[in-house]
Amino acid sequence: MTDDPLREQARILLRTARADDHACRALARDPQASPWIIGFHRQQAVEKCLKAVLAAPGVR
Repeated sequence: MTDDPLREQARILLRTARADDHACRALARDPQASPWIIGFHRQQAVEKCLKAVLAAPGVR
């Protein structure tokens, strides 16, 4: 853990965003995957990235 808890929170958010991105890409290759679940994981990845950008400087 770093000295700055806000930066650590941002790192955690980015790490989980990468997991959502991975899920989205894997599902996109599956012809049986529902478009809504692919979109859900994409939306989650984007949301977590935005939260990370806001969390690092301490924006609430």
